[in-house]
Amino acid sequence: MKERHAVDRAFDEAREGDLLVLLIEDIDHATERLRGRRFLPDTTTDSDAGGRS
Repeated sequence: MKERHAVDRAFDEAREGDLLVLLIEDIDHATERLRGRRFLPDTTTDSDAGGRS
């Protein structure tokens, strides 16, 4: 269950242009989460990103 939570969180926090590298065992869950997924554009500025680039 921890893996599903981690995958869900990664997808929820991902923004357009992010690179996600997932090392997973439950491929079916991750694939289902990706179907029809659109990532939101990153609207943060450098000062808002908190070190995120």
